[in-house]
Amino acid sequence: MSCPVCDCGASRYRATPFGARTAAVRFDQVSKAYGEVRAVDGLTLELHPGETVALLGPNGAGKSSTLDLLLGLRTADSGTVRVFGTTPQDAIARGQVGAMLQTGGLM
Repeated sequence: MSCPVCDCGASRYRATPFGARTAAVRFDQVSKAYGEVRAVDGLTLELHPGETVALLGPNGAGKSSTLDLLLGLRTADSGTVRVFGTTPQDAIARGQVGAMLQTGGLM
C-alpha cells in the first residue's frame, strides 16, 4: 500500500487497527487539566515502531502537555500512558526514550 499522505511512493506504510501490534507509545483515555483548562481531553492514541508522527495545532491545543505526559514530566489526571508497555519513567530509566526539548533540556 502506498503512502496516503503524499506521493512519496513509500510502500512501508500500513494502516493497522488499534491494538493490532505492540505499540511503542500508547495513550488510553488520557486527560490532563491545569485548573479550569483541560489541555488534554480523553486522548487515545497508539504509535508503532517506525512511524513518524507530527502533533499540529494552535497555541493551547495540548501538544506540549501531551509530550510532557509521554516523557513522564507530568502525570495524567486520568487514563494511562505507556511507553514500550511500561510507564514513561521506567522506559526512560531503561534508556528506551530520549528527547531534546525546545528549551534545551536533554533527557
